[in-house]
Amino acid sequence: MTWAIIELCRNIDKQQKLRNELTAFAGDLTFEQLVSPTFAPYLDAVVHETLRLHPAVPEAVRVATKDDVIPLAQPVLTGEGNLVDSIFLEQGSTVVLPFEYINQSTDVWGPTAKEYMPERWLNGSVQKDLPGYRHMLSFSDGPRTCLGKTLALVELKVLWS
Repeated sequence: MTWAIIELCRNIDKQQKLRNELTAFAGDLTFEQLVSPTFAPYLDAVVHETLRLHPAVPEAVRVATKDDVIPLAQPVLTGEGNLVDSIFLEQGSTVVLPFEYINQSTDVWGPTAKEYMPERWLNGSVQKDLPGYRHMLSFSDGPRTCLGKTLALVELKVLWS
């Protein structure tokens, strides 16, 4: 919530757009309304853009339970001058998943990746080839996805409404 306030203070036009959307609603909101991305779409966009740039947990640390080979999307040139297209991962190795970096990668999100732009979430314009909730890793993914994801999203929206 703090990051949302900071970002909206830095972007008064976005703050006003959110204010305009929220003043149109009267009465108590239902859980179904709050979990729907189509209800208050700009509020939904503000919440997701804030979580993309400022995930509550910036990274996850895991330990490999078995030897594995991880293919790389693009070959990498090593310090020795070798071109490799995969990495051998030994059992017991520590692996860091940098959510914050991936969520701000220009390779994934384009040249505006580091800018606060809730509009990128409107009209289904976010079509990234990433796993995870709404194509970002702020809640992790797979069997270790955050169990409190829906509660966290609803809490953020309730605080604004």
